[in-house]
Amino acid sequence: LAPKGPYDFKLEEEESTVEAWVTQKVSQRQHIMATDEALNEKVYGEIREEERVYAHKKQKAEELLRLQAEAFHELQIKSL
Repeated sequence: LAPKGPYDFKLEEEESTVEAWVTQKVSQRQHIMATDEALNEKVYGEIREEERVYAHKKQKAEELLRLQAEAFHELQIKSL
């Protein structure tokens, strides 16, 4: 085997550069995915919370309307 020459050193440098670039891109992609997942969880968590609040408010409003209708009905019966 011949000792390493300028071509070998240049090739090794290029391979090292590509390897570092690929490693950086993979790391960035993983960070982007983790960030996106965290943001989605927060956003959809807030939406779930809002839907739960909406359902609770709707249920209470329906109960109130039922009670008002029953009270009105009883008043009408008494006035007959």
